[in-house]
Amino acid sequence: MPEEVEALELQRREEAERLARQQQLSTRKKMPWRSPIRTLRLSPNVK
Repeated sequence: MPEEVEALELQRREEAERLARQQQLSTRKKMPWRSPIRTLRLSPNVK
């Protein structure tokens, strides 16, 4: 895999993790019984 592609992939993953953390903050109040990170890992496209 070319280095540029790898760097882009890493960037995308970091962005996704950052969004996941933001989502976790707002999701925890609504659904304390559910783990947003685990849910996100199972279905990445969940908004």
